[in-house]
Amino acid sequence: MKNQLASFLDYYRISYQNQSTQDILEDDIHTTAIYYGFDEEIIKNDIQKIREYIEPKHYDLKETKDFIQYVKNLPMLKINGIKLYLPFVQDFSSQVVTLTEYLNSKNISYAIKIAKLKRNDSCTLRVNNIEDAKDIIDFVKTHLKDSLGSCGPFIPTIDNIGVVKDYNQSFNQKMSFVMKEYLISKKTKIEREQIQESDFKKFFLEFIKKNKFQEIDQKIYSHAYLSYCLTEEEYMDYLSHDTMMENVSTGKGKHDVLEESLRILNEYINDEETMKHLLRCLTHGIYPPILKDFNKETKLASQKLRYLSSQDVIRDFQKWGKSEDMEQAISNIYHIITTTFSRQQLLHSSQISSIIDEALLKTYQKYGAIQAIGAMKRCIDEEFYDSIVRGEGTRENLKQLSPEQLRYYFQTKKEQDKIEKSIYEYLEDLLQKQEEKGKGQK
Repeated sequence: MKNQLASFLDYYRISYQNQSTQDILEDDIHTTAIYYGFDEEIIKNDIQKIREYIEPKHYDLKETKDFIQYVKNLPMLKINGIKLYLPFVQDFSSQVVTLTEYLNSKNISYAIKIAKLKRNDSCTLRVNNIEDAKDIIDFVKTHLKDSLGSCGPFIPTIDNIGVVKDYNQSFNQKMSFVMKEYLISKKTKIEREQIQESDFKKFFLEFIKKNKFQEIDQKIYSHAYLSYCLTEEEYMDYLSHDTMMENVSTGKGKHDVLEESLRILNEYINDEETMKHLLRCLTHGIYPPILKDFNKETKLASQKLRYLSSQDVIRDFQKWGKSEDMEQAISNIYHIITTTFSRQQLLHSSQISSIIDEALLKTYQKYGAIQAIGAMKRCIDEEFYDSIVRGEGTRENLKQLSPEQLRYYFQTKKEQDKIEKSIYEYLEDLLQKQEEKGKGQK
C-alpha cells in the first residue's frame, strides 16, 4: 500500500538518535503523523461555505473547538462500516460541498467530520458498506482527485484516498501507540539505526502475536498490519469480502464465523483436506469423517460452519467467491481468508512434525533424553521455549507453535494420560526411525 510510512520512519531514525526513551510520547507521534508533510505554519480551513451549505438543510450538526461534524441518517450507521480519509488541500470548502451534494444525490447514510485546521485527516467520511465506499472513491477519482494531498504515514490508501474499516476508533491514534512501542524498543544506537519500514512490520507482527488486546483493538491492529502488506488491488479485495457482516444464528457475521472456523481447522489438517471439509459443510451441512476423532474445539468449529449452509448464504458465498461454481467460489474465499493468517496458523501437519522433530532431536543430541523431554514439557506447560537448543533457528521455529498445538500434537500421536509419557514415547520412536534410516544408508 502507498503511504508515507517509510519516510516517516526515516524521520524518526534521524531525530531519535540522541533522544531518551522517556521523550517518546504517543501524543507527540500522533501530532506529527496528522500534520506530516505540511509546513510548520498553521493553516485554517475555510469552512464558512460548508456552514452556509449545511445549516439551512437541518443536518444533525456537532461542533468542537477542532472539528465540525454533520450527518445524514446517523442511527443507520454501523460500527463495522468503512471510514474514508479525503485530504483536500485545494479549494477545501468547495470540494467538501461537492462531495456532500453527491452523497445526498445517492441517498447514502454518512457522517462527515471536518477539521478547522489543515491536516492529513481534514475530512473523514464514515459510510455503512464497501459498495458506498467504492462509489465515493470512483466519484472523487473522477471529479476531485487533483485537490487531494497525503493521508499521512499510517492510513492505507487507494488512489490517494484513505480507506480503513471503521471501529469508531482513531486509526492514527492506535498506530501512534504501536509506533511509540516500536521506538521505545530501540534502546541502543545500533538498534536505532535499524529503524525502517521492513523492521517496523516485523516488530508489528510480533507485537500483535505477543500481546492480548481487547477484541476491538485486536481487529484494528490486525487490519492495519494486513493493509501494510497488500497491494491496493489486494487490499480493496480484502475489504470487499471482509465487510459482508450479515448476522447468522451465532450472532456473528458470515465472514467472522467462516474465518474463526478455518483458523482452528487449519491448525490440524492440510489445505486440500480443509477445502473438502469446507465444501461439504457449506453445501450439505454435514461434517466429513475426518473430524470424528478430533478434539472438542475442532468439532465446534465444524458445527459453526453448518450455520452457513442455507441457500441464501450459499448465494452470498458464490458472489463473494466470484464464481457460480461453489467449489471454485470456496477455493477463492479460502485463499482470501488464509492471506490474513499468521505463519503459525498456516503450518500444515507435515511442517509441524518437521519443526517438532528437529527441536526434540537437537535438544536430545546436546543434553540427553531427560533434558529434551523436560524442555518440551516446559514449552507446553509454561510457554517457556528457552530450554530448546537455539542453533540454526530451531528454537525460533518451535515458537511458531503454541503450547496448545504442541500438547494436542503429542497427545494425538501417543495417547497417554501424562504429557511426559507422550513425549518420551514419541522421542523413542523418533530415535528408532533415525537409527533405521542410518542403517539404510550404509
